Amino acid sequence: KTGHPNCRRPDKVIDARQGKALAGHSKTFPTKKKAKEYVDAVLTKVREGTLVNRHVSESISLKQALEEYWGDVGQHKKGAVALKRRVDALKRNALASLPLSGIKTSDVLKFQNKLLATKRPSTVINDMAPLVSCINHARVKHDLYYLVNPCDNVKSPSTQGNARNRRLSSDEKRTLLSACYKSGNQCLLDVVQLAVELGLRQERLVGLRWNQVDFSKKVVRYELSASLNKGVPPVAPFTKKMERILLRMHGRTGAGEFVFDTSLTAIRSAFKKARNSSNIEDFRFHDLRHEAISRMFAEGLDQIDIMKITGIKSAQTLARYTHPTDEYLVSLRYK
Repeated sequence: KTGHPNCRRPDKVIDARQGKALAGHSKTFPTKKKAKEYVDAVLTKVREGTLVNRHVSESISLKQALEEYWGDVGQHKKGAVALKRRVDALKRNALASLPLSGIKTSDVLKFQNKLLATKRPSTVINDMAPLVSCINHARVKHDLYYLVNPCDNVKSPSTQGNARNRRLSSDEKRTLLSACYKSGNQCLLDVVQLAVELGLRQERLVGLRWNQVDFSKKVVRYELSASLNKGVPPVAPFTKKMERILLRMHGRTGAGEFVFDTSLTAIRSAFKKARNSSNIEDFRFHDLRHEAISRMFAEGLDQIDIMKITGIKSAQTLARYTHPTDEYLVSLRYK
């Protein structure tokens, strides 16, 4: 707008593509001539498609972008439960308060290095993924074609030599099961033992329903969904120990919907306390899936059968979960 007292309304430049006033391009000028020159220059950029409206990227925070990404895309993806945890963790980070245009490559690099100080590279890559995706989503949704994703210039950490091969020794297993037995969460021991028998992921195991358990045919039938079908088979057969655990649980929770009368958060917390009280280092709940699959090989099941039981789709993935002991390898060869 001009400085003339009779000029009460600012001159607004209309974005032809969005069809709304670009508030970020409103300015005040000493004369009407200067204002008109500015309007003409901006309209020329609109026609050429080179106009940059930074007002939107400056008004949208990373937290808002994360919420939009989760609502539009994230909640419909496979592995939505784990993705929700990562999105919520990012929303609690200091970066979340910054506008999209205010996030620098150095900020992202600093955040990644902080994660690497306590986590493995593969975990850090997974934790960083929602950050990359939500900014790209915001660029498309809000037409921020000029906005450069600051994550693009940050090199992902190398995962070479990062494969998990942790298995419990006999003493560690006894100590851990004892700690689980003493846990305040009455379901923890059964959850851990069933994890070793089934090789199922934690969220699927805790969410197991009684209508999925068929005692007559001795199988568990899984309900596949768009968000929770990773590493899940349609049907898994009982083992004798698994049947005993389920029969025991049926006496306690059979009248309800779920096999385990507890939450995923409660199991995570209880398992962490049991592991720490056992002084067992570098062991996670997901390592029980490695343990279960390695045991299946030791029991003599072939690769095809194990893939069907565990829901693993490729031989390469199966190999990452298989860690035979020295004793088992000797027993195969020393005959």
